[in-house]
Amino acid sequence: MDSRFHAVLIFCLLVVWKSALSTNPPSPRPEITISATRLIGTNLRDGKVHAFLGVPYAVPPVSANAFKPAIPLTSLNSDGDTVAFEATTWSSHCHVFHRQANNTHASADCLKIDFLRPSKDVDTNLLVIFSNEPFSAEKLANLVKLEVAVAVVHVREGVLGYATLAPTEKENSNYGISDILVALDFIQTNVKAFGVSNRIVIAAEGDVASAVHVAFDEWYPRANADLKYQLVLLNGHKKLARFQPSLKTHDNTVSVLRKLGCHETSAEKGMDCLRSKDLKDIIDASQTWEDDFEEFGAPFRLTPQHQDGAVFSPVPLILAVDTNLDPSYYQTENDFNPDYSESDFESFLSRILENEPIPTQNLDLLKRQLRHQYIDSVGDAKDAYFLWKQSRQILYDKVYHASTAALIKQLKKDHDTTVFLGKYQVPSPLKTCLGDTTPEYQQPFCDLFFKFVVRYVIKGEPTKRECDPGKPKWPELSSSKRPYFIELKDDGTIEWDHNFGQAADALWNKHLPFLESLNLASSETQETPQDDGSDLDPTHSEL
Repeated sequence: MDSRFHAVLIFCLLVVWKSALSTNPPSPRPEITISATRLIGTNLRDGKVHAFLGVPYAVPPVSANAFKPAIPLTSLNSDGDTVAFEATTWSSHCHVFHRQANNTHASADCLKIDFLRPSKDVDTNLLVIFSNEPFSAEKLANLVKLEVAVAVVHVREGVLGYATLAPTEKENSNYGISDILVALDFIQTNVKAFGVSNRIVIAAEGDVASAVHVAFDEWYPRANADLKYQLVLLNGHKKLARFQPSLKTHDNTVSVLRKLGCHETSAEKGMDCLRSKDLKDIIDASQTWEDDFEEFGAPFRLTPQHQDGAVFSPVPLILAVDTNLDPSYYQTENDFNPDYSESDFESFLSRILENEPIPTQNLDLLKRQLRHQYIDSVGDAKDAYFLWKQSRQILYDKVYHASTAALIKQLKKDHDTTVFLGKYQVPSPLKTCLGDTTPEYQQPFCDLFFKFVVRYVIKGEPTKRECDPGKPKWPELSSSKRPYFIELKDDGTIEWDHNFGQAADALWNKHLPFLESLNLASSETQETPQDDGSDLDPTHSEL
């Protein structure tokens, strides 16, 4: 009995010993040096990915530095220490401002970058995602390939990024744009330390994408010629109607100040008062416009100093929009209220047609044209749901279809820019596909979408230029006689189409502006009798 026990014991010890010999030792923590500071990161995916997390690129925009342009860092550590920086904690993102915002892990101290690269020492490309959505750490790590590193950059948006009482002064407005500019400088300065030496693809969606497009075109003249830059813009770009420069940002800032009791006599004192308020109170005061007058677009956005931003960088880009209104920013068909009436629809038409700063001179004519186009010629004006549904279509056509069609023409005219144009059925692909939970039925979409994006980062094109019918392809917009674009469906299939937004382009960019330009004041003047005021004179009586 003892001999059997000893034999079993010896066998178990041999198995444990052999297993211990075959176990890989833990990977050493990765280190790089940037800004004269040793950056100490962490390992992900069993050491296959080196991660440098929570790396600040600007001074925290808090207290006296809130509501001011981003200030580049001189040292990664707040105490000025240049010896080492522990880059092992994921960044807190900046506050998100939309109808489906998740700010559970948001912070005012958010101007930071999370950087992930392959552990092998190879020259690679970089996918930079500007976003404040709470992404899954596991999904971000899975995006990293031998040829692809990934960086997530957080920037200010909404009231924290654009509130201003001095809209014409660059140093006192558009802080979200300054964040992007400083982040781009930081990335370009340190990109080789992260092992990137070829292509940098910058991706964003929604209002952040619009801001990124504006900032990138301003920044591009100082781009390193040794690096290839490309863009991925989803549901947002510099011509998008909801993010066009507006003086109403100033008016909405005044409204926030009043709600917070900041009745100051000067812009400087007003903003100082705003800086003294609790962050939660500022956010609450700024979000009362959620569904009111959504036709205006983002309540806090660029001020008119950027209206001269007609310069477009010549870089290739993937340009794609949702097939419907994004529920993050707009009420959709599902938000229908049975009390919706024809008078509500008429009010909607007036709001969507009122332009600033010049009032609409032919408002009634333009409203009649929209009613003909979207209501009278296609449905029943007495059907409340139909009116609501068509109001969503009008918004979509103006905000996304017409704006994007105008941008494409401008890009082709200025630089014959390489454009890969598309639509997608899954709202907010970056948020949906990189979030902690992606609905199972949308996973095929996410798989194909990021297959396109990863290849775009590596090769500069989302697909090969081939005619294999068994492989989904995304053609360049002008690569054939017809300007083809794709529609990527939620089941992971694609369809080709052409003449993107043709009807909306013709209506909103051509026909309505023409009608608005007409001087319809009557040239005939009717002679009216002079009023001598006799009926008001008490001395004229018929006694």
